[in-house]
Amino acid sequence: MSQAAPRLLQPLPVGAHTLPNRVVFGAHLTNYGRGNRFGERHRAYYRARAEGGAGLIVTEALTVHPLDWPYEHVPFGHGDEIVPSLQALAEAVRAAAPAAVLLAQLNHTGGQCSGRLLRQSPWAPSAVADVASRRMGREMLPEEIAEVVAGFGAVAARVVRAGLAGVELNAGQYALARQFLSPLTNFRGDGYGGTPERRMRFLLEAVATVRAALAGAPTRPILGVKLCGDELAPWGGLTPDDAARVARALADTGAVDYLSIEIGGPYSVFVTDAGMPVPQAHAAHLAQAVRAALGGALPVFAEGRIESPEAAEAVLAQGQADACVMTRALISDPDLPRKLTARAEGREAEPIRPHVGHPRYFAVRGDWNRPLGDLSNPRAGREASLPALARAPRPEPVLVVGGGPAGMEAAAVLARLGHRVTLAERGPALGGWAAILAGAVAARAEYRLLVEHQTGLLRRLGVRVDLGREVTAGEDLSGYAAVYLATGAKPPAQEPGGLAGEAGCPLLTPRALLAGLPAGAPPLPLPPPAAGRVAVVDGEYGLRMGNAVEWLLARGYGVDIVTEDFLVGRELVESGEFPWFQRTAARPDGTGAAHHPRLKALALRERHLLCADRFSGAERRLGPLAFVVLAQPEVPECGLLEPLRERHPRVVSIGDARAPRQMGEAILHAHRTALGV
Repeated sequence: MSQAAPRLLQPLPVGAHTLPNRVVFGAHLTNYGRGNRFGERHRAYYRARAEGGAGLIVTEALTVHPLDWPYEHVPFGHGDEIVPSLQALAEAVRAAAPAAVLLAQLNHTGGQCSGRLLRQSPWAPSAVADVASRRMGREMLPEEIAEVVAGFGAVAARVVRAGLAGVELNAGQYALARQFLSPLTNFRGDGYGGTPERRMRFLLEAVATVRAALAGAPTRPILGVKLCGDELAPWGGLTPDDAARVARALADTGAVDYLSIEIGGPYSVFVTDAGMPVPQAHAAHLAQAVRAALGGALPVFAEGRIESPEAAEAVLAQGQADACVMTRALISDPDLPRKLTARAEGREAEPIRPHVGHPRYFAVRGDWNRPLGDLSNPRAGREASLPALARAPRPEPVLVVGGGPAGMEAAAVLARLGHRVTLAERGPALGGWAAILAGAVAARAEYRLLVEHQTGLLRRLGVRVDLGREVTAGEDLSGYAAVYLATGAKPPAQEPGGLAGEAGCPLLTPRALLAGLPAGAPPLPLPPPAAGRVAVVDGEYGLRMGNAVEWLLARGYGVDIVTEDFLVGRELVESGEFPWFQRTAARPDGTGAAHHPRLKALALRERHLLCADRFSGAERRLGPLAFVVLAQPEVPECGLLEPLRERHPRVVSIGDARAPRQMGEAILHAHRTALGV
């Protein structure tokens, strides 16, 4: 970590305002709303990022028309009811950081709105079925276009009346404005389609209407535009050349104060919302192209997985952008700018908590109504509900058993509360399953950042770490006031009638495969790829299976994925990783993983897996096989719990040792339990 970030911390003039630094907390869904307004959860969330020093904060997008309801808790901007909650939000941010600049994003989702909440077809430039929902959009009439354009102006006026510094218009992902710009979704033959200039008309009218609605304010409000730099659909979508053309047109209006350049369109949402498999700053070249086309006429922001100060500094140093949208980095560590400032001034600062790009926690759009969270920061979005990390009135000696992510989180929280913490880990290093995944699976390499951060934090907090110490049921723990068991999870015992390995065809769990440890018998090393294909039997529909498949393909094994589900990898759909899994599993040369849905694995016989279709009963044989990987839901590793409870008054299990769950949920449970809530 560099000890200074001079470019990132420099002020940036934007319109009539000056941002105190070049760190942008961009607009993103939170699902924190109640009654389709901003509430206390929003206020605490944005206030924390303002206190942490973000130079520009852009709120979750407001709707501009009542016939756009993209997800249940979206803030409705199209009525005056939004104004009091916006005022309260602006006051909270201003009180936390008077220099911070707060904007509201304005949007109409257009044809990418599912229409389920309104029970109608979404409005769109043309009658085109959305790639994701497959719902057919209804082509907007000219008078309906005029309604929406007017809606942008009306909502902008409400935002400024509420005390915010201005607005950002969305012409990127999930935006009607981008759909008008794109030849993929605009087939109109009137004045709003047919040529690049006419496809710009909707956006230019919206910009002109918003600027007119903002006239008369004492200080000229900011008007920014989020713009798609490349739809990644070269057969007919927006290209970088198109983005440059639109950017010049926007700059020529004199109404726009900055452009923020995003990547992706309807066929590439998984790139817009990219996770670990995608490099940091992967879309910065698009901002660079727009910046070059404008020749300094407007500040240009770069978006797309800029999640570390080093990545942001590189973007600015290379002249790719004037500022960096570091939304996820600030979700994981709201104090990132403040810590960078302290380091630049030669003052001591805590380590920056890294962002781990697991889409499950920030992909909240959809029917699940899941609120935004974060894998590495359990307090993200819970700033108003979790108690502060205040010193305990009576510090106590406590023991945490298990050095995985949950155990390390509990140890850190307990140490912050002032307790004298010992962490016992039976292995030679900290990190648990996160460290194993980081070393074994390329798509999980960022878990290493979390392990390194937690390890360093424990050292900084003075936690005693006993590596190679295995706590036993008979151990005398009377010297500890409380014991926290973070012993993790394990594969379930083989059920009667289930699969069993046979000579020449081992049966392993994903945990045994990735950790390089034997699952009972036979011992590793594994049979080589030349010995046959590998059947991965998926009994939990995604996550462990996906890790195992990537590991096997990277080592040259042919893979058959067997699942009773209708779709291989269903759990990865919700997390947003399904397209990446499909790309990893598919190989142009035919060496990728073969999918076998709707099959129940029955038995292993003579290196062949016997299966039957769930519905027809038709039998299948897969093989000859080198070995089989059986992915099933795991069970708690809780053998110590009851014996220790018989001998100690305060023993509690945390994380996977309480109930197996995703890593972020395990960290959250450990954090809550250590706080006593």
